Amino acid sequence: MIGTLFDVLAGDALAAAATAVFDALLWMIGIAATIGKSNLFAMNHVLLYSGIYFLFVTVLAGLTGQILLALALLFLALQVLTAAIAGYKANAKLHWTSGLLAIIDGALFLILGAVVSLGIPPPLGVIPP
Repeated sequence: MIGTLFDVLAGDALAAAATAVFDALLWMIGIAATIGKSNLFAMNHVLLYSGIYFLFVTVLAGLTGQILLALALLFLALQVLTAAIAGYKANAKLHWTSGLLAIIDGALFLILGAVVSLGIPPPLGVIPP
């Protein structure tokens, strides 16, 4: 968590998101191991934690003028939060919605990745870190 906070304070939204993934894995393993629940139970908690965190990173990206990145991160946060709620409620319709959001988000990150790797001017005037 401390590493994630340092990344956020440095204004590096993508590094903060990557660090959060490692935090999430440790939380998932720790929750399952310490309370004796299943990995599915732990995964739902990690999805909820990650979704809330990605909302924070979305705001950070938006405040730094990275509109395309913020849009992709917003869909990521919504997808992860929907997946967490679907897991808690065992709701097939929410699982389907989460999957649709994941497909849309995958397309957004594909566009973002192509823009960055090809060196073309990013859409919406966005320059990712």
